[in-house]
Amino acid sequence: MRSDFRLLLLLCVTAITTRAQNDQFPFLNLGDSAPPLQVREWIKGTPVQRFEKGNIYVLEYWATWCKPCIAAIPHLSKLAKKYKNKVVFIGVDVWTACVEQL
Repeated sequence: MRSDFRLLLLLCVTAITTRAQNDQFPFLNLGDSAPPLQVREWIKGTPVQRFEKGNIYVLEYWATWCKPCIAAIPHLSKLAKKYKNKVVFIGVDVWTACVEQL
């Protein structure tokens, strides 16, 4: 019974490891188009459907439990106001995948 469990565990680990090694992650180079944002909900601002060439976007990934993230938000808000018509600032909550334009 115990050896059957060990064999099953070994097979599961082998299958998972093999699968993980075969997954190809997208690789981006400078100048490549950015992948689209995939978010559940936009809380504030106009949703960004796609990144447009020639526009500048700043993405800030944050979490409510992250003290440095929370400390950065006022600074990003000031920058967003200063460069309102030149740069799109986007804050992404990593846990709830909600997005807010600062």
